[in-house]
Amino acid sequence: SKVILSLSEEPGDTEAEATWQGKIHADGSYSPLGEVDFVRANAGSGRFEGRYLRISSSSTVAYSPQIAEVEVYESLLPTLVNLRADGQNIDLGQNLVIAPGVRWLAFTLKALQKHLPKKVLFRWRMQSPTGVNSQWALANSEGVAEGVCPPPGRYTFEAQLGHTDGEWNEAALKIPVVVETPWWKNLFVQATSCAALLGLVIWLIRHFARRKLELQLRRLEQLQALNEERARIARDMHDVVGARLTQLCVLHDIFAKQHTLSSSGAASLKQLAGTAREAIAALDEVVWTVNPRNDSLTSFADYICHCATEYLSPLQIACLQDVPTDWPDIHLGAQTRHEILLAFKEALQNIVKHAEATEVFLVLRCENETFSVRVEDNGKGLPLDILGKEKDGLSNMTHRLSRVGGTCQILPRVPEGTAVLMQVPLSFKQR
Repeated sequence: SKVILSLSEEPGDTEAEATWQGKIHADGSYSPLGEVDFVRANAGSGRFEGRYLRISSSSTVAYSPQIAEVEVYESLLPTLVNLRADGQNIDLGQNLVIAPGVRWLAFTLKALQKHLPKKVLFRWRMQSPTGVNSQWALANSEGVAEGVCPPPGRYTFEAQLGHTDGEWNEAALKIPVVVETPWWKNLFVQATSCAALLGLVIWLIRHFARRKLELQLRRLEQLQALNEERARIARDMHDVVGARLTQLCVLHDIFAKQHTLSSSGAASLKQLAGTAREAIAALDEVVWTVNPRNDSLTSFADYICHCATEYLSPLQIACLQDVPTDWPDIHLGAQTRHEILLAFKEALQNIVKHAEATEVFLVLRCENETFSVRVEDNGKGLPLDILGKEKDGLSNMTHRLSRVGGTCQILPRVPEGTAVLMQVPLSFKQR
């Protein structure tokens, strides 16, 4: 017990000359008779080398320690003679580089010392990048250490030789190993790809936004040109055709005053004047429809109220109106205005021809992006057979409104009369 070991390059008794010094059983214990103590470099401090070994003890027990034999092992180191990755040889150098995608590695080891038996033991392991060592594994009888290739990263391949008594040599072969990352997993490639993808997305967004803006500008230009053409047509119809029809009415009045006609001739002339005035009224309606200045909900509502009053007042039928004072700024195309107006006039005509009403109630609303026109009368109501020959006007109203995505309903009115409800979605896209 309390054995002190010293190594030195020269013989001597001073501890200062020691290249390495360590203590064995410093606590006073001792090994049983016939046992072996193994001394390694980590048992002391200094360089574990020297030509001379000095054994001493600080024990007070006589004849202590008693040592039967001292055996010194040489340091055995393996060397790497071959490396195969998935069956392909890898160049050996200071750093072993494994290509991406390799699944199986095989290290062939050999002892440096020539005098050792052919069958020696090797063990190996791969030290992970985190510093945690994997478990030691034995190489086969041919000195081949093989196993699954670890994930991409930096590792250290370690290998040790076994002595004949079963002890493993303290020193180990250590070779850096780099398992390369696939290019698509490389951070620089991923960052570059993300930047390129982001740039492409931004370019596509800007490209399509620019294209959309160009299309919108083109549509606006086309719409502007169309509106200008509509305005020109409306002016020409009003100034040329309207002027000629007005001149015809004036000539009729002058002719009627200057000439005396028979009763039949006067009736025909009067019919001619009525037809001309009806043509003027129809022309005014067409001009109003074509004019782009009237493509608004406010203008259309005002025109419907004007038409109802102008149509019913000469027939001594009261027209009560429930109309909002403020309308949303919504564009209403010429086709939509035309179809609603004709269906509305059809409803007024049915009231005059069949209902025998004395009062008409007109309600206009714009709710939930839907424009509704409700026409009620206090007449005698609809007959039970609504499919008769005289009911073609009702189907015409339904057909006209369906062309602009609208509906038409004929409802009974309490206590008497009939109600016609026409509804048109303001979001309907005209072809």
